[in-house]
Amino acid sequence: GKMYGVKVVGMLTDNPENLSSGNHAYTREIKKLVSNLDGYLSLTSGLVDVFNSEKPSYVFEGLVDSPDVFKKDPIYDYYFFCGSLYERYGVKTLIDAFHESNIKSKLVIAGSGPLSKYIEQVSLSDYRILYLTQLPKERVIAYEKNAIVNINPRPINEKLDSESVPSKLIEYLSVGVPIISTKFGKLYGTFKDDIFWVEGNDVESLKLALESFDNSDREIANKKASSARLKVFEFYGLNVQSESITHFLTSLNSWASNFVNFSIEKFWLKYSLLLRPNWSFSLSDMLHKISMFSAMFFAFSPAKTEPFAFSSIAFASPETTAKIGLPYFIYWMALFGI
Repeated sequence: GKMYGVKVVGMLTDNPENLSSGNHAYTREIKKLVSNLDGYLSLTSGLVDVFNSEKPSYVFEGLVDSPDVFKKDPIYDYYFFCGSLYERYGVKTLIDAFHESNIKSKLVIAGSGPLSKYIEQVSLSDYRILYLTQLPKERVIAYEKNAIVNINPRPINEKLDSESVPSKLIEYLSVGVPIISTKFGKLYGTFKDDIFWVEGNDVESLKLALESFDNSDREIANKKASSARLKVFEFYGLNVQSESITHFLTSLNSWASNFVNFSIEKFWLKYSLLLRPNWSFSLSDMLHKISMFSAMFFAFSPAKTEPFAFSSIAFASPETTAKIGLPYFIYWMALFGI
């Protein structure tokens, strides 16, 4: 950034120490790189503390967009979970809790990970559990919107909660369907009365929450979901957050008066197509896409009238970086006419 007279801002989505694919040397290099940036857009304040708490930052838990998915009545009632199938994310607890419950509805699981074979084995003895493997984004949203309830089983963990956000919970809130979830501190305060909260991390606690929902008044549950949807767009909608993010970025370059009117949403829609012609994603997919890349650099304007660069620092494996990072680095160079 200094070479071209621009400020560079990092997008903090997770602590690399929390990711199983990283190694110590890679983690050190990421932290060193990120600590020298000019500011941060971060999902939690804890992440800012991990890298450099003295730098300017704007913290927001996520972004939501209204998915254009037709809701239809499914042929059966089902509880739904989609995500990485790791025991540390509470997936085994969910499977065991549902298996031990007396619920007659089905549990639909989508995703991939080390627990895939375990889920397949349990489903052989429990006809209520259906495993769909990995699904494309649009089908995941369709399953979420048509479920009777979506589930976030991620265990309560003070350190993890301070450094990451259960993005799936933000997504669930946006589709307007009832939710069963463990307590994530920040979102619990906002949606205390709108979600069926799990009181603990163990199988019995989750089982009680599942059966509590099963015995609940569905009309009341759906009203809670509608209320939660209104709130999540009020706090994390594209228009609200894009204005706040723009204001933060402008504060780092207060002399760039034209920058205030820059639309972040238009930027993403425009440059996502330029970067990868076969990709088209909205800003609501930003965090999902960012998590795939270890380092990418963009310029808000090829011209030097608005000298501001955005560095999206996320944490993928070195192998992923080698495969995907280079095209983006070349594009960044092209923007500056190198």
